[in-house]
Amino acid sequence: MTRVDDIQGFGQQYRNQRQKLENADIDERDKQKVAKFIRVQDTNEELEASTLVNHLSNLRLTAERNETALVDMDKEDVDEALYNLKRDRGASDGTVRNYKKSLRKFFRSLGRDWAEDIKVGAPPKREVQVDNLLTDEEFTAMLKSAPN
Repeated sequence: MTRVDDIQGFGQQYRNQRQKLENADIDERDKQKVAKFIRVQDTNEELEASTLVNHLSNLRLTAERNETALVDMDKEDVDEALYNLKRDRGASDGTVRNYKKSLRKFFRSLGRDWAEDIKVGAPPKREVQVDNLLTDEEFTAMLKSAPN
């Protein structure tokens, strides 16, 4: 059940992602390093649950989708994983950026000097199109149809 102080349910999503990591068909060393990374991020960095969920998901999926274990990856392997994410899986620029953030932080925590070479870049521009906005009439109709 969603809590008032966690209406998006990130607490449950965090627990689900931890379970998915434990059950994932990936190298045991990856499981251990990702779990340790998340513990450190959670306790030392005091990140929001949503950020931890994203890191857990991005790292687990990267480990599942690539033949090379995360702990054995070099910069070229990471570049290939990101390329495949974008080109083969059709991930958006924003999704690729989120993976880059997770991977850079993770590999930085492993002491990989090349982690800083993972360039995250600026967030993609998201412009609101006037055609996608509600008209005053549509907004009023929506308010009137609400039960309270």
